[in-house]
Amino acid sequence: MEKNNKPDKLKDFIKNHRNDFDDAEAPADIWSKIDTRIDSVDNKPSSGNTGKGVTMPKWWMAAASVVMLLTIGWLVNERFIMQDKMDEMQAVMVGGREYSQVEHYYVQQINQKKERLSAEVGKNDSLGTTFEEDLKALDTIYKRLKKHLKEGVTNDKVIDAMIINLRMRNDLLDQQIEILEKVKNEKKQEDEIQS
Repeated sequence: MEKNNKPDKLKDFIKNHRNDFDDAEAPADIWSKIDTRIDSVDNKPSSGNTGKGVTMPKWWMAAASVVMLLTIGWLVNERFIMQDKMDEMQAVMVGGREYSQVEHYYVQQINQKKERLSAEVGKNDSLGTTFEEDLKALDTIYKRLKKHLKEGVTNDKVIDAMIINLRMRNDLLDQQIEILEKVKNEKKQEDEIQS
């Protein structure tokens, strides 16, 4: 209820002291000055001015547009150059086959062997993963070689090194599978002897 009384008290105070508030008068020409300022702002040529913030000259906007267009053009050009290099790399022939086919074959073999090993190692923790460091090092080297190939002109030595790397990873996995088979056979023989 007190909330309702406060506005009434305020209204009463304003009514009672109205003359005290009206003692100062605005200068007579104040409205004409305000009107003149508004008109001058409305008639000013706009250069991106929205009435808020800092105005920028038109030439700054034009320069920014040119820079933006040049950047987009450069990025599109780089994209086409990179695509051309990728196409060139795909078209490289290795032993009568395209490099992409050779790479696909080895990568498929490596992935199958990795899956087999990870399934077997999961069953037998004693096998460990000592070969994983060598495999990771070969993976890192392969990625660097592939990056060099993408950056530069197709180079037979780089392609040969990439194929050798794929073969080494494949051989490393074959050796690990062989070790795994030996361990499994030894364990099987021990179990048969103990039975």
